[in-house]
Amino acid sequence: QGSAMTASAAAVDAPTKPPPERVVSLYNAATESLFLVGAGKTLVARSHGCDHPAAARLRPVVSKAKLDLNAGAAEIDAEVRVLAARQEQLYKVDSAVVEAANPALVIMQNQCSVCAVTPGIVDTDAPMLVLRPKTLEGVLDDVERVAAAVGAPARGAKLRKRLDRRLAEVRADVAEVARGVAMKPRVALLEWCAPIMGCADWLPEIVELAGGVPVHAAVDGKTPTLWGGVEELLSTPLDAIVLALCGFDASRVARELRRCPELLAALRGLEASGDTGVWVTDGSSLFNRSGPRVVESAEVLAEALHNGLLGHYGHAGTPYLLSLEETLALYPPEDGTDVPSAAAAADPTPARAAAVAGSAVGVEREKAPSPPKGKEAALEVVRAQLACLRVGGDAGVEAAFALCSAGNQERLGGPAQFGAVLRGHSTFAALLGPEAGEAEVLGATITAGCSEVSVLLEVGDGDRHSLLWTLERDAAAGGGWRTAGVAEDCS
Repeated sequence: QGSAMTASAAAVDAPTKPPPERVVSLYNAATESLFLVGAGKTLVARSHGCDHPAAARLRPVVSKAKLDLNAGAAEIDAEVRVLAARQEQLYKVDSAVVEAANPALVIMQNQCSVCAVTPGIVDTDAPMLVLRPKTLEGVLDDVERVAAAVGAPARGAKLRKRLDRRLAEVRADVAEVARGVAMKPRVALLEWCAPIMGCADWLPEIVELAGGVPVHAAVDGKTPTLWGGVEELLSTPLDAIVLALCGFDASRVARELRRCPELLAALRGLEASGDTGVWVTDGSSLFNRSGPRVVESAEVLAEALHNGLLGHYGHAGTPYLLSLEETLALYPPEDGTDVPSAAAAADPTPARAAAVAGSAVGVEREKAPSPPKGKEAALEVVRAQLACLRVGGDAGVEAAFALCSAGNQERLGGPAQFGAVLRGHSTFAALLGPEAGEAEVLGATITAGCSEVSVLLEVGDGDRHSLLWTLERDAAAGGGWRTAGVAEDCS
């Protein structure tokens, strides 16, 4: 592999070598910086995620995801967890296309293996610039690092100064409209919806910059997963919920929320009550992308959190910032049907949410693209869950927990409790870790909307146990199979 250039302060110094004339960018944020410092012409190939500006899409694509990015959010999450538990990469890079591009520099990131291509899967002798932004300052530093790497440090410094100035203007605007306000708005910025996830890295800083208090957020650590679902999301009083789902624009958010009827019912009820603002934004272009448009992310949040700034930066009413009801109206389901109105969902209590959800599930399952629901699909879920358990450790247990149904997850309480249950049962413990017993998936039956899958587990010197997986179709997983329970079959 190529030699990695360190993404440090030294990277912004004037280059000692001629600037590269051929660049392959595998990081969408870096691609945007290339064009903004006048180096777009050096881009000769890109990753599948480098979609902005429009001219970038004219370059050959060298990567693709192993998973189906058009699947539902729950299915994507489950597949990501399975691949991660197996320590497999999520992306494939076509080395032949990279070689044909003959790059003098390859740019990529090592901040998130889920979000984009990481260095471990790129086979090239070209020098690499590897970026790893974690903070808002780090995101802005990377703009200069990219500029310096392509021989444009002065342009990078000028761009950085402009971005800093715009962020300072947002801070000043927020301070002015919030003068005299006793409490800052409590904000849940969500990066995923099935399961519900909060935010991490630079995003809590953006919430604070926009005058909010981040809730369900991790400043230094991995994105919090709310295994308690809607109940956990609403366990803390919230003034605003902002859906900035990773890799999804507003139209995709509308589609995914319709796959999550309980969450959607609760959100519509909150918005209708007038006590909590519910906003949809373009997570793919803005919040999840650690590049120059981090400024637009701050502007969008400032508009969402302060009535006095709504529309001030020109984002309200555009796909960058829509209310929940605007989103659902602008992006209706393909067959013209929809979930109940906001008025019908005005009571966000769990009982009301469940009632509204129940009336919507049948419609959504028929119209939305859903995963296979037959015997083979049930068998695949069990195989995947067994593979995760065999990985063992926290990662394997958490990935296996993600393949449980919403009801089962609620009963278990979370991945840690799930792991404790497994380790406390002699037979289930034999499923855990690389030394696990040999498990053979025998077959499946489907009756009355449930599936039962028989598994034969062989432990030690021929000691055999028959296990029976019970699976149910889970609305939170787009109607796909999820494990509702496992028991020893003593029949």
